[in-house]
Amino acid sequence: KWSGIGFAYLSALTAICVVVSYTGCFFLIDSTVSRLMVKVPGISITNNKLSIDKPSPYTIELDLGDGRSSKFVFDTSGKMKSLEDTDGAAVLVTADELVLKDPATEENRTPFSALNITEWKLTPDSLGQVRLLVNQIIIGVMAILGVLALLGHFFLAALYGGIGMIMSGVTNAGLTYGTSVRLAVVAMAPAMIVSAVLWAAGLLAVSQIWSLVSVPLTLGYLYFACASAAKLAQDK
Repeated sequence: KWSGIGFAYLSALTAICVVVSYTGCFFLIDSTVSRLMVKVPGISITNNKLSIDKPSPYTIELDLGDGRSSKFVFDTSGKMKSLEDTDGAAVLVTADELVLKDPATEENRTPFSALNITEWKLTPDSLGQVRLLVNQIIIGVMAILGVLALLGHFFLAALYGGIGMIMSGVTNAGLTYGTSVRLAVVAMAPAMIVSAVLWAAGLLAVSQIWSLVSVPLTLGYLYFACASAAKLAQDK
């Protein structure tokens, strides 16, 4: 009995789901960045030579969840020359260069001399500014993703609406396309809500599986709606 195609309903539902899911993701990312920044030593580069305010070698191990972790090793003593010396680290920072793990070449080396750094320091204050900048970038990216999510949901509603027309023909519901889209929007709601909760909880792997399960679930709700509409039409 609604008018239109459920535009306002879908927009409001998408906005709620985006806020819930992205807020959870934001705090998860911010927590990870905070744990990393607490462990980062004070760093100083003078005339292309790096030094830290911690005993060398200094290792940062970041828990990535699901039993996975990543190591960052600082060694300004000259003992470690490559990632093979670090016992599985993904990053090695020496006094002279930055060494990154690279699947193609095994190691990607960037000498500080190539950057031509005369004077540079990383302090707790500057780390706080970096964290603020990272948070601003994350919020901006999430705002863009929210708009894309809304457009994506409109596309899905139109697609499910077309499928609903086929179901309408099978069940003799006699629906118009606008009504079919309206029912499709409501049928999408459970999948959207569960997906938002999974994202908010940081269960991204489960969310990927759910995205596959949600398709037949949404189609099942849509068919139930068409069959119910057909029954109402017969009762009249």
